[in-house]
Amino acid sequence: MKKFIIILSSIIAILIAAMVGIYFMLNTIILEGVKTIGPKITHTKVYLDKVDISIFSGKGILYNFALSNPKNSKLPYLFKVKKFYIDLQPASILKNEIIINKILIESPYISYEIQGATSNIQSFQQKISKKNTSQEKISNTENRKNKTTEGDKDPKSVFIKNFIIKNAKVEIYIPKLQQKRIVVIDKIHLTNLGGKNQTPTQVIEKITNEIIKKILPNLGLTFKNLGELKEIKKEIESKLKKQGIKQNQLDKIKQELQNLQLN
Repeated sequence: MKKFIIILSSIIAILIAAMVGIYFMLNTIILEGVKTIGPKITHTKVYLDKVDISIFSGKGILYNFALSNPKNSKLPYLFKVKKFYIDLQPASILKNEIIINKILIESPYISYEIQGATSNIQSFQQKISKKNTSQEKISNTENRKNKTTEGDKDPKSVFIKNFIIKNAKVEIYIPKLQQKRIVVIDKIHLTNLGGKNQTPTQVIEKITNEIIKKILPNLGLTFKNLGELKEIKKEIESKLKKQGIKQNQLDKIKQELQNLQLN
């Protein structure tokens, strides 16, 4: 009986040790993945202090996440948040497609720096789009080669069912005029991001386009007395059109800009 209890206790201890190991391994993998792969996708510095996700529920928190602005910006950060919540399907981590049920980001800081004919967010979009397009072509070619040599395995992808930002504080800044304003975006909710049919670049562009659309109506409220706003309006319209936003989306944005009552 004693031997049985000792064996049983040993098995339980091993299982607990294994679970603890898996827990730390999961969080370490995510932490290192964000810090290593993040800069390769965004081409800016990415910061993350800590990851705490349960291997059983898949729910957890990421602490002190920040994304630097492109080099030509005066403001240090494009995006910064003390913590955000994630709910993923634990079993999917072992599969080709990692499924995230929800990402909830509350009260983040976002900068929108108007730089003549563009903004920091649009510069960020153009940078990742230009660099990542060529990299993704190379990656796709390599993936096809790997399929023929290693079987029919698809590369890992991430599918986000719900992406939510609440109460974002946006710092709108015009360096030339030394003008700053803070506006609040109540909510952004995007669904079905990523997966096999969308690249990380496309996901980032969807999110940043939505942020820009939410910021634009506030430009009139924050800088309606500035003489340069009319020129800014034209520049934003031009840049959005060049980025290939669909016509119906562009029309909505133009209407929002028209609501700024700039003649």
